[in-house]
Amino acid sequence: MEHDPKKMGERLHQLCKDLDISAKKLADSIGVSRQTVSQWQKGEMTPNSVMLMRLCSTLRTSPEYIMIGEHRSSQTDIDLELLERAARISIEKCRKLNFGVEPELMAKIITTVYERALDGGDEEQLHNTGADIINFTKLK
Repeated sequence: MEHDPKKMGERLHQLCKDLDISAKKLADSIGVSRQTVSQWQKGEMTPNSVMLMRLCSTLRTSPEYIMIGEHRSSQTDIDLELLERAARISIEKCRKLNFGVEPELMAKIITTVYERALDGGDEEQLHNTGADIINFTKLK
């Protein structure tokens, strides 16, 4: 499945509607302007990895669901500390391997590393998970 900014915007809009969160309230909770949230919801812009992580925490979903519509988590709270750690490791790994990534791949990496962290993976396993996904993608 590919990243489609318009569909991503529709998912963001629907998540906000489901949770009864206005664009202004979402913007305030993640530290951006209401106009930025509006641009995301219209599919005019895509959130960067830091904003994606904040959206996931606030909207209680996974990066993959927001970006490509797959892997929606339950309505339970996301562990923000683990999600931040997963995003940090993913970004760090991409930089070290000099690998620019598309938003949907970054979402996949963050989600996979996050799931490994939830399963109790140690720091080395988390770094290896990010590297494995990147290396697998390079081989394709």
